[in-house]
Formats: sequence, structure tokens, C-alpha cells
Amino acid sequence: MLLYKFVLLEYNQFMRVFIGIKLNKNCIESIKRELKSFKKIGSPIKWTKDENIHLTLKFLGEINKNKLEELISKIEERINDIIKFKMIIKGFGAFNKNGILTIFWAGVEKSKELYKLYNLIEDSCNSIGIEREIREFVPHITLGRNKKNYNFKKFFEKLSDMNDKHITEQMVSSFQIFKSELTSQGPNYSILKEIKIDAA
Repeated sequence: MLLYKFVLLEYNQFMRVFIGIKLNKNCIESIKRELKSFKKIGSPIKWTKDENIHLTLKFLGEINKNKLEELISKIEERINDIIKFKMIIKGFGAFNKNGILTIFWAGVEKSKELYKLYNLIEDSCNSIGIEREIREFVPHITLGRNKKNYNFKKFFEKLSDMNDKHITEQMVSSFQIFKSELTSQGPNYSILKEIKIDAA
């Protein structure tokens, strides 16, 4: 069972925060099954811990409780415009630099509902002075990272066979605001707030 801690914070305490959608247990197990063939190849990729697998919607960076509560209020004012939707996880892919894989991910199929939620969050952030993301929103679930020089030829060959494979899906009826703490063993995530999507 995956556990996310809910935490209480002081108003003047700054924390590293992002908004995302946590995956349910069934989705994570489906992803893990498909990952086995990649892990068998062997590589220096540092794989994401099961409990950290999620879809990021907005990285906020360092923010204090006062500002965060202001943002939550803005989001909740608009959330009735969002309906529950199916999130389809499909295909594996990678970001690379000069042929060296840097981030390995599972794709998320584009949908009107997902982009509507993303834009609501961006609009709410902008309304309280948090800058919009200038890069195009490419929904993906980070599954591994690499910082080493390595020949990923076999890995990329496998990716070409799996870039359109249906992996799993889940209904999205809520999203989460996470606190991220960086440690020498990797990041630890805890949920500061879960926002329900109540519309049918």
C-alpha cells in the first residue's frame, strides 16, 4: 500500500512544492510490469521509487504557506468547471541530450479535460503572481533519470517498440499539492492538500 503523509506547516516556512496527480496502486503495478523488459537491458538509470510515481501539472518551487493558501483558494474558486476524467497512460519515451538519455518516462494521452485542468492551475497561479510555464505542456510520468555517459542503443531500440503501447489508465477525481524534500537518497514527497473534482 502506498502511503503519502499529510503535513502541517507554519506560515513563514518555505517549502519546495509542486501540483500533480498521484497514480493509484493498479496503475503503478501495470507500469512496473512493463518496465521489467527495460530493466533487463541494464543501464545506469536511477529508477523512480514506486511511492514517487506521479504526473506533474505545475512545479511551484519555493513557496510559503500564506502564498500557497492563496493559490488553493483561487483553484477552488474555479474547480467546479472541471469534470472527472479518464487519464490514459500510453507509450514510453525519453528526453535525451546529444544521444544520451536523461529522463525516461511513460506518456499520458492528451485530452481536453487534462488540458483544462492544467490551464486552470496555470491561470490560478498567474492570478497571484506565479509565472506561467513558458514551455509547452507535454504530459508525462517520469520513471527514471540518468546523468552518466552511456551507450543507450539497445534501450532506444526497445523504446521504438514500446512508444505507442497502451500501459494502463485511471479515473482522475482529485489532484494533489505535494511538498518535495530533497535528500541524498532522492526526493521524498508528502501531500499538503488534496483537491477533489466533484463534478460528474
